[in-house]
Amino acid sequence: SRDDVTKAARCISAATQSRLLEMSEILNRVIPWAGSALAAYAWYRSQSLPSFGDATAEELVRQGQGEKVRTYLGRIAAGGFA
Repeated sequence: SRDDVTKAARCISAATQSRLLEMSEILNRVIPWAGSALAAYAWYRSQSLPSFGDATAEELVRQGQGEKVRTYLGRIAAGGFA
């Protein structure tokens, strides 16, 4: 959330740093497919993922399931299906 990155105490918490790292790794993986950082961020926030009950990557990261999103993207990159 906005508070997590604007309030100093929350910004340095391990949970916030972990979610930011996961988000960064996911976005870096998606940028080549999306064409730009802005398009990748739009995908991250709004594209529902059928393999996860139509949750978005952002929702999954918030739930602590960022590793599953990275695994999913790796499967897609290797030629697998969503």
